[in-house]
Amino acid sequence: MKRITGYLCLLAAVSLTATANTDTLAGELKELRSEKRRIADAANELGALARTSHINSWETHAIALEQMKELINRSGARIARLQNLAGGSAQALELREQLAAVAKHVTELKQQINENRLAIRMPAYYWEAMKLVQAAEQSQAAVERVMNAALSRGAAKQAAD
Repeated sequence: MKRITGYLCLLAAVSLTATANTDTLAGELKELRSEKRRIADAANELGALARTSHINSWETHAIALEQMKELINRSGARIARLQNLAGGSAQALELREQLAAVAKHVTELKQQINENRLAIRMPAYYWEAMKLVQAAEQSQAAVERVMNAALSRGAAKQAAD
């Protein structure tokens, strides 16, 4: 009888842990989605700055890029936590790759400004900023796909239970 009770307690503990991990995973995904929206918004603002570079300074661009860098770093840490929770899933890897693409464009733009403060008025800067906007939108779409897949798996699991 003690052995059966022990097994039941173990099963209950495993079930609670799985539920806690699922809740934590869902919370992390929601936060990541929010951060990706902020990155996409910041990229769109930078795109607007690039289109109107004749009326703003390089400092404005540098500040916007630094803010994007901070958002990217926070998102990267969150993706690492998601990978740990999800056991290194392929979806987390896709999110990491998308974020790396955004970071690459931010780094390129920062480098252009550091090399030449008038770079914000050059076509190469503008086109790199537009690539950044596109990469940020793709990254946000990837999070939405992962989030929707996780929600549908959760709904299917609840229906099965």
